[in-house]
Amino acid sequence: DEKVVDAKRLKFMLMLLFLALVLVPMAILLTSRVDAAAATEEILQPKVNDNDNDDPVSKTASTSNNNQEVVASKSKTASETVDYSKMSAWELAMHFSENYDSKGLQAQLKKTFDFNERAYNPANRKMPLHQAYKRRGGGFRSTTRHKLIHDMEQLDYYTRFDLIKDNFQGVEPFHSVMPQLYQATLDRLDMHSKAGDFDEETEYYTFQQEDLGITNYYNRAIVMPSLSLHTATLLAPRDWAKVERQWLGEDVHHPHPGIVVVDNLLSSETVRQVRNYLLASTFWYEAKLPRYGNYVGAYLNDGMNDATMTQIAYNLHKAMPRVMKNHHLKEMWSYKYESSSEEDEDSDKGRTGIHVHADDAMINVNLWMTPDDANLDPNTGGLVIYTVKPPPEWSFSNFNSNWEYIDEHLLRPSGYANVTIPYKQNRAVIFDSFLFHKSDRSRFKQGYENRRINLTFLYGKKQSLEDSEEADDVALGDNTVEGKDEL
Repeated sequence: DEKVVDAKRLKFMLMLLFLALVLVPMAILLTSRVDAAAATEEILQPKVNDNDNDDPVSKTASTSNNNQEVVASKSKTASETVDYSKMSAWELAMHFSENYDSKGLQAQLKKTFDFNERAYNPANRKMPLHQAYKRRGGGFRSTTRHKLIHDMEQLDYYTRFDLIKDNFQGVEPFHSVMPQLYQATLDRLDMHSKAGDFDEETEYYTFQQEDLGITNYYNRAIVMPSLSLHTATLLAPRDWAKVERQWLGEDVHHPHPGIVVVDNLLSSETVRQVRNYLLASTFWYEAKLPRYGNYVGAYLNDGMNDATMTQIAYNLHKAMPRVMKNHHLKEMWSYKYESSSEEDEDSDKGRTGIHVHADDAMINVNLWMTPDDANLDPNTGGLVIYTVKPPPEWSFSNFNSNWEYIDEHLLRPSGYANVTIPYKQNRAVIFDSFLFHKSDRSRFKQGYENRRINLTFLYGKKQSLEDSEEADDVALGDNTVEGKDEL
């Protein structure tokens, strides 16, 4: 009997040993795979600032100390590998929008942006800025009068509100060096303009030898704040089903299907933080020539890549499934306009904004951020939407720049039929992006904080942009620059 018991014990111990030799290694292997997947996911996600700050600059962020290469990265599905470096900016935006992955989009955009020529620290300028960005007025060696004035007003804004903290690298240039350089450059611009060396309306001022000191700061990513907002409370509550019925023409009391006005779109805290973010950031690189309108521009693919901004666009997409359908976020930009002159403030003339054009997208959401008390004429300052669309065979360049032909052959025969929406802070106009539209004339008070600011989200792709020179056609990994660094 004792021998039988010993045999059973031996058999039991051998079974335990077998299980230990087989199951333990399997468990270790599975755990390591899970940990590796989690680590990869963490690397792909950007760091998010969860701390609220009452300052207009919630957090001053300089670029990372470690260079990151734009390489082929794994997508969310393990079976699919995507080389993000070969994607254009709008393709990248639409790719991440399919899963509302705002953090993933920000991470990919920053891999290029943080290490191109925009970087404030010269050591981080590993990649040249694509020529397309410079073609649209965003280079480092040419400028306009209104762009210099905008930047000088922004410098004064930092000083007045003490936004550049002592722990910011290079604080001294904001208080002394930069204001002097900008003023001296503006004076030389005036001198060459009066001498007839260039036409301010149609030509950029090219920096002279005496101006080269400004290139250390001009159009660099000096102040890049981050937003800290809860995703669920970005939009104010409303009946989105009603908005969809109005858009789709199912509401008999709504006269213009495809054009809907939504007041108080964002929550009050979102408005406050987003406006401060737009005032404080130095990503206003695009300088439009006066013939196109005196305003500066910021773009999703050129610095305005905070995940909270794209999350606002995603929340809008989720709120209107019948309207948005499969039209994913394609582009986001913001324009900041020159304030009225003293003569404009005392007259009803006002300023012209963006000329008549159409955008290559299915849905346009245009949102206004400046407080109403800055607007000297509450009946103007908004948007004029015509009821005419460009012919289907037209190219992007045709319906964005051929103003005379548009006016004579399309708008005039229609009797200039339009819907004009007056300006109001936190008012969004959601409309068919292929309808011709333009900024209404505006009269806003002088002063940096009074500048008219609009924020635009574009959804869906209407047609090919193969002939477009816009920077949203730039593949993020294609940074070959030819020719001089001039616009």
